[in-house]
Amino acid sequence: MVEIEPSRRWEQSLRYFRWKLTSKVSDTAFEDLRKNLIQDGVEIYDLRAIRSYLCEQLGIERRRYHCCPTGCIAYTKQYANMRECPHCRIPRYYESLELVEAALNGTGPFTDLTPRGYYDYIPVIERLRQLFAIPEYAEKMRYASRLRREKDEEVMRDIWDADGMKHWETKGLGSLSHSLM
Repeated sequence: MVEIEPSRRWEQSLRYFRWKLTSKVSDTAFEDLRKNLIQDGVEIYDLRAIRSYLCEQLGIERRRYHCCPTGCIAYTKQYANMRECPHCRIPRYYESLELVEAALNGTGPFTDLTPRGYYDYIPVIERLRQLFAIPEYAEKMRYASRLRREKDEEVMRDIWDADGMKHWETKGLGSLSHSLM
């Protein structure tokens, strides 16, 4: 992780990004605002740069996946080598079919291809690691262990009080349910 003192531009960019998140502003609206700010002499980074910067500073690994721009599918598993969406028939890449075929056949580079749609995914383990790093969230996520210590046989408060979990405890697999907490 690279730790640097944020520049004035980064400070402004992060302040506007926080506003975007708390105000639930779309990416498109944020980019429109950014263009207007630039016209007024206030330069902030684009969303791609801000997200990359934050991931780098926080040590978060992101994975990028191609998807249909209309949201039909993600190009993973059985769809990984498809050239177009099987549902709406929109091509996967902007480039010509010849360039796509060359890349898929191994005779051309994938780096020259631009997907029409993609999304970034942060793996669950990474998300949990970040949540456990915040003391108030870490405490909230440990509620199941508190429930187990403070038993109340008269009331079902959560899944941990369910007969299924009690069954596993009687079979000597209580540690299995403990590992889920």
